[in-house]
Amino acid sequence: MPDKVAWSVSGDGENIYFSNHNKYLYCLNGRTGKEIWKVRLLETENLTPVLADGRLLFGSPDRKIHCLSAATGKEIWSCLMSDPITSAPAVNEGKILMGLKNGDLICLSLSEGNVQWRKRVQTDLNFSPVIGRGVIIVATVGRPKQSVYCLGEAVAPGLE
Repeated sequence: MPDKVAWSVSGDGENIYFSNHNKYLYCLNGRTGKEIWKVRLLETENLTPVLADGRLLFGSPDRKIHCLSAATGKEIWSCLMSDPITSAPAVNEGKILMGLKNGDLICLSLSEGNVQWRKRVQTDLNFSPVIGRGVIIVATVGRPKQSVYCLGEAVAPGLE
């Protein structure tokens, strides 16, 4: 069994996924605790894996968004961002949303990792976006003020 869990844990009802301070991302059987796979990472700071359609998504301090097979841990794709990633991903209808340190909200396709659009909101989008009913809610804690934004279809096309 790995040492301490570093950040948030995700699960799919069968397996659990998490990182530790030894810079590994793990998949364990949720019932038995048996290791299914582990992947060595460059860093695990603030790593929150999110599951969507059999894929495990997370941002890393190396400015990359990674997409792994949840079953095997093998990388499907990765995408280099212009700034450090500061939020966990949110997934809706085949789209991934994440915040960057420079204040950009990024939307990528789940299938390929291609950037669909970006919107400058404010510095440090530290919290995961929330998606629903055609809007995106994002919160910030950076300067000059703490804010909550609600972005609609005109800003974020294609979200349900």
